[in-house]
Amino acid sequence: MNPEVRQYPLAFATGDPPSFDNFVTGRNEAAVDAVRAAAAGRGDRYLYLSGPGGTGKTHLLIAAARAAAGFYLDPGEPGVGPEVTERLEDTCLVCLDGIGAAAGRPEWERALFRMFNALENAGTPLFVSDRLPPGRLGLDLPDLASRLASGLVLRLAVLGEDELERVLVTRARERGFELSRQVASYLVTRERRDVRHLLALLDRLDHHSLAARRPVTIPFVRAMLEKAGQPRS
Repeated sequence: MNPEVRQYPLAFATGDPPSFDNFVTGRNEAAVDAVRAAAAGRGDRYLYLSGPGGTGKTHLLIAAARAAAGFYLDPGEPGVGPEVTERLEDTCLVCLDGIGAAAGRPEWERALFRMFNALENAGTPLFVSDRLPPGRLGLDLPDLASRLASGLVLRLAVLGEDELERVLVTRARERGFELSRQVASYLVTRERRDVRHLLALLDRLDHHSLAARRPVTIPFVRAMLEKAGQPRS
């Protein structure tokens, strides 16, 4: 495969490239196990991940692509055209993130249908994701919709407050600072319940606390957010 078309994001919010080891599983253990096994060539060849934003679909697809030295593609990324789907059948694994971005775009739908058939004929695994399940994507090409509904569909669940709090406390400790459960609860109940967003916020807290030489307390968090134009009660 031509290496310049391997579409990996260049930066990650937490500074750590997505992997199976740093994925927050929560109630998604069965889905994570299925993706991990399939990426290693031991499971289903075609998987469809669905679920609300913040459930880790992108993380899992990038983790799978990295583990298998495969190809990751987000059709919604600016500057990415349907021609990037060509000649991928020799790739170890293709991961297509946010396929709903192609709905209603004839060139993309036709290109994805051709890609799906080429991968199937070559025996190349394909992992797909979107917030919506296959039957609700609003695709204009019936054959593509039928293909997308033909594999194993894995529904990812959002993490609960308690799980998110434990994630923040654990990740803070891994970064070398203490985050109390009270501060973690303050963040979870006032910010978006999105793991990527919360871990990016944790990085900011770490940086600001080191610069100010102050522990991360609720008043410290409140002051940082207010300074950033995000007043919190």
